[in-house]
Amino acid sequence: MSILEEGTGQLVGWHDPDENRQWVRENKSRELRDKRMTTSVLDDIDGLGPSRKKRLLKELGGVKAVRAASLDELRALTWLPDAVADNLYAKLHAPSSSRDPRTQRAARALPSARPRPPVPPPAPNEGD
Repeated sequence: MSILEEGTGQLVGWHDPDENRQWVRENKSRELRDKRMTTSVLDDIDGLGPSRKKRLLKELGGVKAVRAASLDELRALTWLPDAVADNLYAKLHAPSSSRDPRTQRAARALPSARPRPPVPPPAPNEGD
């Protein structure tokens, strides 16, 4: 084993904490984004598999465009059966609480819409 002169070579096992912080900043948002994007409102629709879903998103331009499409527009797609178009339209235009589990969590987190009862006025002091 030879002894290196000062200033030559690399420190073994040393890492820069700033590099670690930078890596966490860059990859944490990616990890969260990937976790959010694992489900779609189109996943649970009967008759709409991965290939039809991909084609639907490509032809209409995204989930927002699919939601904005009318039932007649969905039925006009020759490759999409009418029964699947009906299921798709019904799923996307159902009340929001049954449509997306993320909105269910958000709705539970909100305080109730009932007004609070009025606060009674303070009791008068007898010593006045």
